[in-house]
Amino acid sequence: MQAIWAKGTQLQRKNPVTLLFQTIPGVRDIDGPNDLTDWVDTTHHSSPGDYEEGIPTIQRSGQVTFPLVYDPSEPLHQSLVADKQAKAKRGFKHVLTDAGATELIYDGFVLGIGWQQPVANVLGFNTTIKPSGQLTIVY
Repeated sequence: MQAIWAKGTQLQRKNPVTLLFQTIPGVRDIDGPNDLTDWVDTTHHSSPGDYEEGIPTIQRSGQVTFPLVYDPSEPLHQSLVADKQAKAKRGFKHVLTDAGATELIYDGFVLGIGWQQPVANVLGFNTTIKPSGQLTIVY
């Protein structure tokens, strides 16, 4: 096993006109998507050994969150804000830094833009994307 430095990971948004993925500039730490499976408890009075039983059900993608160094003149930053306001579903892709450039691909909605104007730091916003549908991993 080899540890891989995450710096250089690209978060990309699919341009709805050209259908090409474009790297969003200024992205800082990326958290998510969080691939989880719901669990339904099926434990009953005669479950062996009094242990819980259950079955996996719905796959959940969680959310993707990241702070961004904000440039009001940057077209992709403007697009994220417009996507949120329009409630537009867009394609997103994470390109990881491993030798094979593993990709996480999904469609999603921008649910949150948290504006930041700190005295001792740069303009920014915290972004929340909610994937909708299946996550695809390309190795």
